[in-house]
Amino acid sequence: MDLYSFSFSKIHKKTQEDISALKNHTKMGFTKKSFAVELSKLEVFKKPKAGLEQYPTDSETTAVILWNAALKGDVVGKSIVDLGCGTGVLGLGCLLLGARSVVFVDVDKGALDVAKQNHETLNAEYEMGEAKFILSGVEDFEEIGRAHV
Repeated sequence: MDLYSFSFSKIHKKTQEDISALKNHTKMGFTKKSFAVELSKLEVFKKPKAGLEQYPTDSETTAVILWNAALKGDVVGKSIVDLGCGTGVLGLGCLLLGARSVVFVDVDKGALDVAKQNHETLNAEYEMGEAKFILSGVEDFEEIGRAHV
């Protein structure tokens, strides 16, 4: 076995161990694919506001980003703040992967209402960490966040 094959084999084994650990560590036992499917069921913007740069984050992209963050130890058991949360897909994904808590912050009440609705839908099916929803602009969050976190 040459050095390249040995290194690749070692990396592959470590990646498989990380994926297995993540699946075991998440309460729901998701695979990345099943996680993306679950995220695809969430409500998105009905009338996005261009001035607020609102756009849906697709479930496949979200799943890849959050899965990789979780593999690096940046999600499970952590407290997360989702600034400009929109409909909440990123923060809710963190909760599904085992985040301890997520604070959802958005300036648009309509978007925050959809995020709350998405949370209620998932929370009825899965046991998730704590969620707080704050109607605020990001620039005001520091003061408001101290009072709520």
